[in-house]
Amino acid sequence: MNARLRSAPTVWIAKVFCVALAVYIVGRLGRVSIAPSGEFARIWTGSGVALASLLFFGNGIWPGAWLGSFLIESATTLEGSGTQATVSLLFASVVATGTALQAATGSWIIRRVLDKVPTVDSVNEVLALLGLGGVLCTLLGAAARSVGLFSPDLISRFIRDDLSSHGGISDWRTWEASWGAELTGVFVFAPLALILLNPKTHPFAGPGRLGRLGRRQVLRFLEFVTLFVAIPVVVLQIGNERATDFGVILMTASALWATLRFGRAGTGLNLFVMAMILASNVSTGSQLLGAIRTGPATATTDAQILQGTFSVTFWSLAAILSDRERVATELRESEGRFRQFSEGMPHVIWMMTPDKFHFLYVNRAFEQVYGLSREDLYASSGLWLASIHPEDRQRAAEARWGHAGAGEYCEEYRVIRPDGTVRWVRESAVPLRNERGEIALFGGTVEDITQSRQDAQDLSRQQSELLHVSRLSSVGQMVATLSHEVAQPMSAIGTFATVCASLLKSEPLTANRLENIRQCIESITAENQRCRAILRRLRDYTRKAPRQRTACDLNAVINESLDLILHELQRDNVKVRRKLAPSAVLVSGDRIQLQQVIINLLTNARDALVHVDPARRVVALRSEADGEFVTIEVADQGIGLPAEENDRLFEPFFTTKAEGVGIGLSICKTILEEHGGEISGFTNESGGATFRIRLPVAGKRPQEQELPRQPAQTDGQRSRTAGGMASQGFEAQAPREPSRVNNDSLKTD
Repeated sequence: MNARLRSAPTVWIAKVFCVALAVYIVGRLGRVSIAPSGEFARIWTGSGVALASLLFFGNGIWPGAWLGSFLIESATTLEGSGTQATVSLLFASVVATGTALQAATGSWIIRRVLDKVPTVDSVNEVLALLGLGGVLCTLLGAAARSVGLFSPDLISRFIRDDLSSHGGISDWRTWEASWGAELTGVFVFAPLALILLNPKTHPFAGPGRLGRLGRRQVLRFLEFVTLFVAIPVVVLQIGNERATDFGVILMTASALWATLRFGRAGTGLNLFVMAMILASNVSTGSQLLGAIRTGPATATTDAQILQGTFSVTFWSLAAILSDRERVATELRESEGRFRQFSEGMPHVIWMMTPDKFHFLYVNRAFEQVYGLSREDLYASSGLWLASIHPEDRQRAAEARWGHAGAGEYCEEYRVIRPDGTVRWVRESAVPLRNERGEIALFGGTVEDITQSRQDAQDLSRQQSELLHVSRLSSVGQMVATLSHEVAQPMSAIGTFATVCASLLKSEPLTANRLENIRQCIESITAENQRCRAILRRLRDYTRKAPRQRTACDLNAVINESLDLILHELQRDNVKVRRKLAPSAVLVSGDRIQLQQVIINLLTNARDALVHVDPARRVVALRSEADGEFVTIEVADQGIGLPAEENDRLFEPFFTTKAEGVGIGLSICKTILEEHGGEISGFTNESGGATFRIRLPVAGKRPQEQELPRQPAQTDGQRSRTAGGMASQGFEAQAPREPSRVNNDSLKTD
């Protein structure tokens, strides 16, 4: 006895008693006396009720099956040649043991196969119950009865001998009769008992079954009485008085009617009524059903065959109908859940015919997004295309009907609502296929992305403003460089202008003086171009302009970035060693933003070198083309990167500087990702840090001209100009060449 039974012995005893009583009652109903011989016959046993009870309550309830069968057998009287004898208790025990073993074995096998208690609502469950629990396991009960009947000292020997001498019972006939009775008991009563035991499937399940009788309930009751009372009475009357086939026809029609109208419960009740009719006719010696005649010797077997045929047929039919009803119910519930889910979604959900010309379903969100009525769309599917913005209509139509209209697609377009407002939407669709792989319909969604597109535009504008502010913040640090760069050409212009004025005042204007004046004017023009180039670079760097993606020389970008920050590096005695790619490397991107990245990295390198030995204040700047990518490295010998914070280097507002804001590296990462590149940082083995940039190489030449850069004057030109001016009594100081050409702090390895 398991723990559950030990914890509730009273409940277990009650179950055992109920099962024993049910097995006894059903078994007694199946034992009839054949007239006029007076011999007994078993049309069915209580094995079906025993099997159903063990399936429902578990095999721990087997004593109830044993006790019910024992009571039936112990009360049985054997008759022959006018002599009566009762069976021994040992015989009853053997038969009861066979019944209990049969029920327990069938219950175990069916549970293993179905992994649940059968509810007789599918063909698989009916076949498992009738095949495994009936055809297979009833062999055990039949064998036990046969062994008990032909074993010594179990019944009176003279009764056994008397039955054998009359040819009434042979070994095979005994086993066959026993198995037929066991089989009929399972076929008729096992499914019916399971239906009655299960609270979800018995005839009175569900609310309102026994409530107030209305017209429909009255008609249902009259139908019930006709099926299970009136028709059985007519069949019994036909069987007793007329040799016709009307009895079989009526019972077949009644069984079909009961199955169709009352389901499994109606089938079980009809088969039970039919079993009682057959038992009555066998007992009275009448025809089984109408014109079906049989003799006393075969009446029991014929009744069992007829009952078994009806049972298998109509239990299977009831299971098929129940299975279909369950599928239909699940389909209705699934459709209801889908509609409830769909109608509550803010996105449009739609389904169309395979040709995409007719809408089968759209949810309520369609009216909110498109501003149109669903009924109008069902009536005219062309409203969908007509509501699309004219500039997007062709593209949206090609997306829906392109590729022979059989593929998935995702497209964004604008919708013009009837009130004139414009909404951006994203439509996605997939084909839904049937079991044969054919497209049954198309389903898709339409999402209103107006707000998200507006947010993306706002974010892009704010990001652009942030980049602009970041560049402006670095201009303050470049003021010294800019003043130094501009002061040189301006000073030279003033000097050359003074020399020209003096030469023009001198008399006479000799050819030599005119040559000096011409050289001064050329020098003024050259220095003016230098000023314009410096101011243009500054204006380009600080202006707030839309991004321009063009192909540009990355080496030139690096050199121009150095020009802008050179004075800051010189002020802190930081040297830059450049090792650039030997040939021009083109990348596609925004020139100013790429300059901003280089300047940010050089500024960080300078800040990392301020507190180290001046001999180590060197920044290595390298560029190298590597197939489809170009790599730029900015390496220093400074304090390095914090190992525990390496993963946070590029997070916004994260900084290791005391006065840092923490947006420089984050901006660099954003810019490079927009250019299809990446950036990483790591600590060098010898100290300091290296930041590595990878950018994809462009596939075309630059589409814009580089900023004009005035070449430096040669020593001969400067000497001639200075000599000419000196000959006139002026000491002209030649301007220093641009830092990008001659600067001791820039070494090229």
